[in-house]
Amino acid sequence: MKHTEDNSETINYKVSVAMAAYNGAAHIAEQLESILNQTRRPDEIIICDDASKDDTTEVASAILKEDGISYCIIKHAENGGVLRGFTDATSACTGDVIFFCDQDDFWQPEKVESVMEVFEENPDCDLVFADASLTDDKLNKTGHTLWESIDFSPSGDIDNEKLVTEMLRRNIFTGMSMAVKKELLERTNLSCPDMLHDEAIGWEALRSAKVLPLNRELVLYRQHAGNAVGAGKTRKFEGFSAMNSAVRASNTRTAGKFAFVKKLYKNRPGYAGIKRAGSFYKWRAGIVGGSKLKNFVIYLKCLTSGDYGKYTSKTDRAAIKDLACIITSRKG
Repeated sequence: MKHTEDNSETINYKVSVAMAAYNGAAHIAEQLESILNQTRRPDEIIICDDASKDDTTEVASAILKEDGISYCIIKHAENGGVLRGFTDATSACTGDVIFFCDQDDFWQPEKVESVMEVFEENPDCDLVFADASLTDDKLNKTGHTLWESIDFSPSGDIDNEKLVTEMLRRNIFTGMSMAVKKELLERTNLSCPDMLHDEAIGWEALRSAKVLPLNRELVLYRQHAGNAVGAGKTRKFEGFSAMNSAVRASNTRTAGKFAFVKKLYKNRPGYAGIKRAGSFYKWRAGIVGGSKLKNFVIYLKCLTSGDYGKYTSKTDRAAIKDLACIITSRKG
């Protein structure tokens, strides 16, 4: 504990950075330098390399060793995927607060300090998430932000219940702009195959803790062909068959996600909306190959009742895609 000018106590949090890396030699040095040059430096950096085929670990090790910061690099013998990389990295963290980190972005100098001020001023908060500036491959800003790309604009007295409503339309939690308390990670169930770690952690935080958005662009979010997940990524279809398959797969995953989340939220605020969203996506997953007449009637009902507005993002153009799927899919 330390005392402030008004003699109140604040907690001295230990800060860890957890990075999952794979073939990141081209950008990891720039990212690490941005972390090491923070106005409030983290206490340790943990990197899990997912069997890179380039010299990612050699580049990282040289920079961190020269700096003198406490660090650990975990090297997978075989590629295990994004979730395993972050899980292994966070498991090795010893900090009270953990910042997730991508290998190819760039942190604004005040990122750690700004986020930690929120934690220190709100001891009951377990998760803080901020906005980011979208950039090209050279970190030139595009003039757009992460939150703009997902149609998210928190304002006024926003609380967990309102954020759950936002989550019914799309995931609002992006790992590289989040920081969480380790105790939150320890109680988060990451076993759902239909969502990544950041979304699963977000759902758990909204269920069992306090979540606060920080309306500042604290990361330069690099957009390039190698992004595992990128802002506003869209799929180009070669024909209706490809579109139908992609839409069915996406809706099946989302239905599975809501089935998982529904179990977490039983008898808790937001349960009814989550249950309805799950039913909506379960229907959407079955429109390809189903009865055109029956699905069209349900489609009109969902459209007029506002379900598309409640449970899909404007940027997804879900209503248009579903109508196209109903019209073009073949029963079978």
